[in-house]
Amino acid sequence: MRSAASGRRVVALCLSAPSALLACSLLAPSDEELMGAVNSGGGTGGGVASAGAGMDSIAGRGGTGGFGGTGGSGISETTGEYPLPVGGSAGGTQLDPPEPPPNSADAGLIEPPPCVDCETVRMTGGVQTLELGTPGGALFMDICPRDQVVVGMDYRYDFGTPADFGYLTAVSLVCGELVPNRQAGSLDVVVGEPLTPRGGGSGLTGSGGRCPLGQVVTGFEGARNFAGNISEIRELTLHCAPLALGEDASVTSGSASPAQPLSADFAVSTVAPFETLPLQPCPQGQVARGAAIRAGTWVDGVSLICSAPVLALPDGQACSSAIECQSGICDGLCQPRACAAPAGCTCRLFEDTQYAFCQGAQQQPAAGAACGASGMHLANARDAVAHGWLRNSAGREGIQAAFWLGADDALAEGVWQWAQGGGVVDLASELWDENELRGGVDENCMAMTRNGHWDDVACSLTLPFACEAP
Repeated sequence: MRSAASGRRVVALCLSAPSALLACSLLAPSDEELMGAVNSGGGTGGGVASAGAGMDSIAGRGGTGGFGGTGGSGISETTGEYPLPVGGSAGGTQLDPPEPPPNSADAGLIEPPPCVDCETVRMTGGVQTLELGTPGGALFMDICPRDQVVVGMDYRYDFGTPADFGYLTAVSLVCGELVPNRQAGSLDVVVGEPLTPRGGGSGLTGSGGRCPLGQVVTGFEGARNFAGNISEIRELTLHCAPLALGEDASVTSGSASPAQPLSADFAVSTVAPFETLPLQPCPQGQVARGAAIRAGTWVDGVSLICSAPVLALPDGQACSSAIECQSGICDGLCQPRACAAPAGCTCRLFEDTQYAFCQGAQQQPAAGAACGASGMHLANARDAVAHGWLRNSAGREGIQAAFWLGADDALAEGVWQWAQGGGVVDLASELWDENELRGGVDENCMAMTRNGHWDDVACSLTLPFACEAP
């Protein structure tokens, strides 16, 4: 059925008996790009012949577009939209858009309250499966919105020579919200819109890739074409399972089975070599909440991010830990949470930590002071799941460009520290763009680029920012 308010499809899932970090190779925009000061020329993405060509690091070179087609011109003067970046399998860097004017609201905008007197399903933690494919292209960390899970992938595909030499050119996660319904003895699955496509997106739109109605992704397998250092994903098969809500409020998954593949194949390939990629399931009791996707002109590699679903209780319900509460606050009972954020910012809860996304651009010291005045600090991104959630959530809150994170090396050059005792930033982490950490004493503050990677930039830049409650 469809919700009258949203028009979204709602699928009933009846009870059944239960069974039974990140490496990045993306080139981040330069400081000038972060300020939206450079326009770019178009670029095209090739097919198999352009594999392994590497990213063009010259600012202003556009890359392959999204599902809408190839090419890109940086910032569109007519639509304000941005083509997708591309990585090792073709393409170049992208520009960050100009920032919107500061929000003139006088107080923080509170997160829409949870459904009164109803329960939700909360996703906790994050474990990454093995990656299928190779680390080519750019790596994108996509996490479903809060309390949602992966229910499928949309995709596009193309063919090389001969005609059955098929490969995926783009994939995008499809997420869904799990809504417990104790009275009906079921979980409703509300399917949302696909997330941003990752990859060049040339060719044809596929018809597979979705779980059966009422099921969620719990694993995947695949196949690839490869020759030398060229590798392309040619097929992904999601494994899906129903979920059951027990009388003790536990959420468990049933037996998983393969869904219709995301495939470019209509026959067995005559192109050698060809490799089957083995099944990578989520750990027992976990389901997919996101994916790490490597893509350029085509899709190079994929892994799932898995988490455990738990029932989240509304305010006033008895609880034993903060993670059980929709508000993230437990004092014997789930307690309400106010939005303690700088003026004009929007609060969002990730697990039991509150964040605020602030579109009003500030220099880094001023942004940190604004967070501090509200009892928060600039946000840290210490693990892959929080990192991916921050980037995706910032985009949903209107911050499409780079924004400030809570790390700098202001006290000692080259010694990067997270804010408020968050610890030392790993300089060897591939979350740093390979062309960054080069600014020396002139670039002492960390921004997250709109592609989700760390960039050392001048603290005097004016950027949006994200705050985090201690």
